[in-house]
Amino acid sequence: MSNEQLAALADEYHDWTLRTQPIVATLRGIHDHDTEWGEYSRAAEDRKIGELRTMVDRAIAIDPKGLDPSDQITRDVLIFEAGMAADVSETRLAEFSVSHTSGLQAQLPVAIPQLPIETVEHGDDFIERFSKIQAALGEISQRLVEGVAGGRTPMASTVEKTVAQIDGMLATPVDQDPFLLARCPAGLDQGEWRARLLEVVRDHVRPALQSYRDVLADQVVHVHARALDVTDSELVVARRSRRLRRRHGANPAVQ
Repeated sequence: MSNEQLAALADEYHDWTLRTQPIVATLRGIHDHDTEWGEYSRAAEDRKIGELRTMVDRAIAIDPKGLDPSDQITRDVLIFEAGMAADVSETRLAEFSVSHTSGLQAQLPVAIPQLPIETVEHGDDFIERFSKIQAALGEISQRLVEGVAGGRTPMASTVEKTVAQIDGMLATPVDQDPFLLARCPAGLDQGEWRARLLEVVRDHVRPALQSYRDVLADQVVHVHARALDVTDSELVVARRSRRLRRRHGANPAVQ
């Protein structure tokens, strides 16, 4: 990349995506955020939207006329991706996002065996991360409660399926929990590693899932659920279209 200002901004955006999606970073083999879950609160979401908008404005301020074709594409993609991420966040999907196929509780059994736990340090970070799962699921639960208070609720059938899914997970004997499929770090005794995993499952993972399940069953599913209003799904498209027309006119690279 020939433009140093754009290169620095692109690197900043890349680092931002890894910092705000630490599980994704770990799956990519980047271990800078292995003890973290990310933030799910409304305040954190507002802050991230502001950070994204700032990066978009900085990218727009770079004159495309002084860029080579490759840098022009980088600038346009950065504007589009960061702007779209902010637009999506502003729809507050977290307030009514419950899924038995793509929710956090559904992703864990799939992701855990894939996490690249290669060293003892990686293993220690893995244990630390999952000792914090109750805080992460607590923030996710709080967003759903906020959604209920604002009249935004998920489909009742989806919530019911998620509750049933978690019930099934909790009914599985602890020594058969998918969490135990996490790979053993090199240089660590298999028995010692399994004992540490069992402790985390018993003391942190399962209590967190139980609390999340109870919020869904007691505070979400019994509230009158509405179908997704078409204005919700159109909001992102409408906002994005307005910004593209206003900021880029007929530039085909970002339409």
